Amino acid sequence: MHTKNVRLPICAAFVLSWIHATQLTASADQYEIRLDRPERVGNKYAVSLRAETRGVIRPVAGERPLPESLKSLEKTPWQTGLELELDASVEVLKVDGAGRVLKQALTVERWLLDDQDNGEGFDPQSKVIVAETIDGETRFTLDGRPVGEYYSEILRIVVATHTGGRTLDATYGTTKRRKIGESWTMKADADFIERLVGKDRLPSGISLSDVGPSATVKLTKMERNGAAGFQVDSSFHRTGIFAGGPPVEEGASIERSELKHSFSGRYPLDPAARCLRQVESRRWEIVTKFPGQDYLMLQGVEQVVTRKFAPSS
Repeated sequence: MHTKNVRLPICAAFVLSWIHATQLTASADQYEIRLDRPERVGNKYAVSLRAETRGVIRPVAGERPLPESLKSLEKTPWQTGLELELDASVEVLKVDGAGRVLKQALTVERWLLDDQDNGEGFDPQSKVIVAETIDGETRFTLDGRPVGEYYSEILRIVVATHTGGRTLDATYGTTKRRKIGESWTMKADADFIERLVGKDRLPSGISLSDVGPSATVKLTKMERNGAAGFQVDSSFHRTGIFAGGPPVEEGASIERSELKHSFSGRYPLDPAARCLRQVESRRWEIVTKFPGQDYLMLQGVEQVVTRKFAPSS
């Protein structure tokens, strides 16, 4: 197992790659929300990145109670997980025409990886990681040498370059000016869900109308060291998200499933200032019935990613 792709027996890839910043433009007491704040080549700043992933598999009672042989596993289920801490100084090396980062260098000041599956063999402490968009994917080198796919997937959880996919504007943005405390529906459609759970698990027919009011963004005010700022909070919750998708195993059926996602970001009001803090979490569960078994099997993954950015000077 590793972070971006928690490899449970019948679960699919679980992808996480995002995030830049959010910008507000004020008009009286209303604000226009714009995302994906542009960077410039040569920009330098410090980041503190944290990620934690937990996966679990356990039996649950179906039409009949669990057999005695499985009750102990219900109380102490099989679990796996990962924790990552990365502090670095970042320099922007390449951007596109809209100021989206295509290449950046991270000089690692702190690295801690606790991986229950395979936490050895990669130590970037005091070295330079370069992240670059190549063929529509963020790829990495360490002191000029390519990073293998296993650790690249781990790095993609907290480090991202623009790969041509859907922007934050397309997910959280709104063309209508908003007041502090106001909420609106986020664009949690098939593209958004695909980024969270992986294309091979995505049921057909999901659209924004399916999500409705269960996916929201809210604008709130905040203060940080006496400086005016704002906070954007989003939440998404959907049940039956995997129903009708590809079969998890021949003869097996998905009895129920659930997906939750939230994002919170703090930003200065100054549109030239960088984001201060972002927290993203996601959790999904699948309960599956296998042929010839009276009990069900629950599989779940939970991931929390925190990004802190040094204030712009």
